[in-house]
Amino acid sequence: VLTSVSAEPGLRVGEMPLGDAGRVAVSRESEWRVSAQQLPAALPPTLVSGFAAQVAQDAKRAAIVTEQGTLSYGTLDRESNAIANALLAAAPAQLRIGLLGAHAAPVLTGLLGILKAGLTYVPLDAGLPPARLAGLCAELEPGLVLADAAHGALAATLGVPVLEIEACAAGDAGAPAVAITADTPAYILFTSGTTGTPNGVVQTHGGVVRQVLAYAQGVELVAGDRLSLLASVGFDAAVQDIFGAWLTGGAVSPLDIRAGRAAGELVDALCERGITVLHATPTVYRYLFGNRMHCGQDLAAVRRVVLGGEAMRRSDVELFRARFAPDARLINGLGLTESTVALQYRLDGSTRVGQQVPVGRPVAGIGARIEDAQGEPSWRGELVLSGRGLAQGYWRRPELTAQRFGVTAEGLPTYRTGDRVWRRPDGELVWQGRLDAQLSIRGVRVEPGEIESVLLAEGSVAECVVVVRDGLNPQLLAYVTGEGADGSRLQAHCRAWLPGWLVPQAVVVLPALPKLANGKVDRRALPEAPVAGQAAVVPRTELEALLARLWGEVLDRPDIGAHDDFFALGGHSLLATRLVSRIRDALGREIAVRLVFEHPMLSEMAVAIESFDARDTVPSIRRQPRGERRRAG
Repeated sequence: VLTSVSAEPGLRVGEMPLGDAGRVAVSRESEWRVSAQQLPAALPPTLVSGFAAQVAQDAKRAAIVTEQGTLSYGTLDRESNAIANALLAAAPAQLRIGLLGAHAAPVLTGLLGILKAGLTYVPLDAGLPPARLAGLCAELEPGLVLADAAHGALAATLGVPVLEIEACAAGDAGAPAVAITADTPAYILFTSGTTGTPNGVVQTHGGVVRQVLAYAQGVELVAGDRLSLLASVGFDAAVQDIFGAWLTGGAVSPLDIRAGRAAGELVDALCERGITVLHATPTVYRYLFGNRMHCGQDLAAVRRVVLGGEAMRRSDVELFRARFAPDARLINGLGLTESTVALQYRLDGSTRVGQQVPVGRPVAGIGARIEDAQGEPSWRGELVLSGRGLAQGYWRRPELTAQRFGVTAEGLPTYRTGDRVWRRPDGELVWQGRLDAQLSIRGVRVEPGEIESVLLAEGSVAECVVVVRDGLNPQLLAYVTGEGADGSRLQAHCRAWLPGWLVPQAVVVLPALPKLANGKVDRRALPEAPVAGQAAVVPRTELEALLARLWGEVLDRPDIGAHDDFFALGGHSLLATRLVSRIRDALGREIAVRLVFEHPMLSEMAVAIESFDARDTVPSIRRQPRGERRRAG
């Protein structure tokens, strides 16, 4: 099917070299299955014009909902205009702007301001290791970083000029005079890369509009909906939530699941904010709703629950029916950063499912084709997508762009997903995993090659392989060989260079990696990771004993020792959040989730906590009645 390579001048986006080799062309007629649904004939050309249309309809309608109150479309419009004007004055010729800040309203306002200036936003996660942030900036060469007030000092370490969001938002609120088209790049989002460097996915205004409105149509978003924003703005799920709201007259409500709040508190917040559309990975969904709930947690307002990023289980459907109203709908989906959303499967209270829940059919504007190993149409094989809303390619990765992106014989863009699917007799598609080595853990794409590159760079590692051990609590594991290799030291090395979700929960040192006859690693022959535990080193202080008890509750393990490592015992980011919440409740001190990653050994964590002073004490929290909260107009 993929037979020729042709140069295509339109491949470049601004100054972004997306592939001098061009796109791979499909030479003959392809059998595509397309959605029966159609996108509206008249789409807003850009995200900015789509937002402006909602402002014109009702400027007083809520656009952002937080615990501090609501931000109306009119106020968001004025503040983002001011930010755009400040950006144009500071860096008029720069295409890329780093966006750094908390998971809160200022970052959303800054994001819109960047778009209104005709610039490209690039999210920079404040939780990343400093070396990782510096590497991203070196790769992107941003004109400046737009940061909220709380992260100005961190932004200043990145070696580029910094503007503060809150200060810019108070400036000139006149509409910026900038020409923005459907082909103007909107963002670059980074995914895990095979070579040790993340891959930047470039998407345009027009592409986001098409994809988000397809998502909105499938979920049936309406004006006045309130959408949860649980994913960081650096993930494609956030694109669906933010612009799904702002292109349909809804409100987006950011809620930081990494801030150390207990699941019950997060559910309380969802209820208090009147969330109508809940969007999460299955792992986060189970974390929020899989525990006991109290009668005050009223989820009656939720009419759509959207899950994606990892496989949905039948137990997730049963949990949905136990927690949400009978007329609510559950939607399973498949989408990648390169496609935002591709497939959706809708369930109601009577839908019967097996152990494998389908990912559904193509959304409006997307075609889907299944190819076997020879590139022929099949009922089982690789999922290939087509449609005008697909991403433009990878930032400075021409070979990868040419490998993954192409065009149909009819001239429509295509994307080879690498996902293995099969088509049921009723036409619904079921996800079966990956054709390559790419992994997914707790809804995050993981390229083992990126982790393996970091491990090999440490110096003591001769060979390594990274795998995911499936189960109710999946674990990311690394197996290495090499004289002098030490698992704990290698884990610490990974934390210095990789985001938390890419750090192996155990690094196992072997004399040799098991191999197949063709020389490849025999992953099935890898031993089980040894159960970490140093219970012989009993907790020595009152604080260590308290932490050991809390660790045991969170990890569901007895005999926690002073020298145990939280992540080696099966901990991960969500469990770290749960642990921090329990420590805070027990000690009355504000503990950042970052502390767990920086001090994963129990004894070291105790020392770090003891170093806090009285200023770190958590003040008593008074739940504020809704009527007292700020409502900006």
